[in-house]
Amino acid sequence: MENRLLQIEKAWEQALGDIFQPYVDLKREPTASAMEAFRTVLGSTDHDIRRHIARTAARQGSTFLSRYLVEEDWRRPSP
Repeated sequence: MENRLLQIEKAWEQALGDIFQPYVDLKREPTASAMEAFRTVLGSTDHDIRRHIARTAARQGSTFLSRYLVEEDWRRPSP
């Protein structure tokens, strides 16, 4: 069972990477409309997914995105 959970987690990481990679690879701050679209998608995601995106962004050097995600997380009520 543990191996199955690990496989599911790896599949989710790959899918999340494919979806959010354009935001992680940003070399400059995006436009306000692009961030509003991102905020809309982010608003419907689970806390663990947001944390994963922030960690991935920080690991890949996207300080703007990781900082943005931390700020967004502070604005949200705790589950």
